Amino acid sequence: MSLNSLNPMYLIVHIGTKSGKEQSSEAYPSSGGPQGSLMRPLLFSIFVNDFFSVNRFCFTKLYADDSHSYHAAKIKDINQLQVEVNKDIKQVSKWMRENGMQLNIRKYKNTVIVP
Repeated sequence: MSLNSLNPMYLIVHIGTKSGKEQSSEAYPSSGGPQGSLMRPLLFSIFVNDFFSVNRFCFTKLYADDSHSYHAAKIKDINQLQVEVNKDIKQVSKWMRENGMQLNIRKYKNTVIVP
C-alpha cells in the first residue's frame, strides 16, 4: 500500500511560519508528515510495508529509518552469494526510486564473515 492510495483527507498538512507580525504563505508538502505528529510513525510503517517483499535472497531487518540485509553461504558459494546480494541491492534501489527515496551509497557497507 502506498501513501497515494490513502484517503487524501487524512494527509492534508499545511505549513506556515510567523515571526512577529509577519506571516508566511502556507505550503502543502507532497510527502512526509508534521514533526512530532502521532500519525508520522503509522504513515512510515504503511509506507515501508512492502519493503520486505523487495529482497529475494537476503533477510532484511528495519531499525527506525535504517535497514540491514543479511545473506549466508558456504565459502565455496561466495560468487553466487555476491550475485544474489547485488540483485537484491538493485531491487532495493529500484524500490527506493519508485517511492521517492534515494539509496545513500556512502552509507552502504558490505561485510563478509568467514569461519
